[in-house]
Amino acid sequence: MAKTIPAELIGKTFGRLVVVSVERRNGLLYCDCQCECGNRKWINAGSLKKGVTVSCGCRMRECIGDRIRLNTTHGAAARGGTRTFHSWNHMLARCTNPNNPAYADYGGRGISVCVRWLESFANFLADMGECPTGMSIDRFPNNDGNYEPGNCRWATPKQQANNRRLRRDAHLISFYGETKHLTAWAQDSRVKSVGISPSCLESRFFHGWSAERALTEAPSRDTWRHRRPAV
Repeated sequence: MAKTIPAELIGKTFGRLVVVSVERRNGLLYCDCQCECGNRKWINAGSLKKGVTVSCGCRMRECIGDRIRLNTTHGAAARGGTRTFHSWNHMLARCTNPNNPAYADYGGRGISVCVRWLESFANFLADMGECPTGMSIDRFPNNDGNYEPGNCRWATPKQQANNRRLRRDAHLISFYGETKHLTAWAQDSRVKSVGISPSCLESRFFHGWSAERALTEAPSRDTWRHRRPAV
């Protein structure tokens, strides 16, 4: 039985956002929100209820402007040559800059950076410490959570890969009259015969493809890479 969509969310205000409509995608609720600044954006309902997302991104941009001025004033930008500073900058860019190539997979799907880390690199450094050689920032234990203290670590490439694998194994998909996690579907002979690789399959579901299309459509440059469903 299909889950009902909670109509009571419509018209509610979350920070700067007002919910205009609600729809369910792949079992998750998404809200079409009108921001005070005039922008419209689809946002995960859970992020709204938890107070993680309170604007279309305009609040983050304001914080970043303040952060840049603060860092320039206090000399934090002088650390710009360190791995840690670059990790911080890249984290902010993929979560707050719509022109960043990775934005669709981060800020575009509701992943944000906590205000404390938005405010200054010094705060980020105090919480995370210097980035060890060969490591990068990883959202853990919740790979779908935000960049914030308690959900981030410096991780090796192997740890990053394991984190992605755990996310795949938690994603149950029903098709062909069967229900299996994403990793198992990637090894299914019917899927492999079409030429669909595990990474391609993961990307398709990440970007909202239906099970039928994701598991049966032969891959090509123009169909699966960084494509989102129309809203």
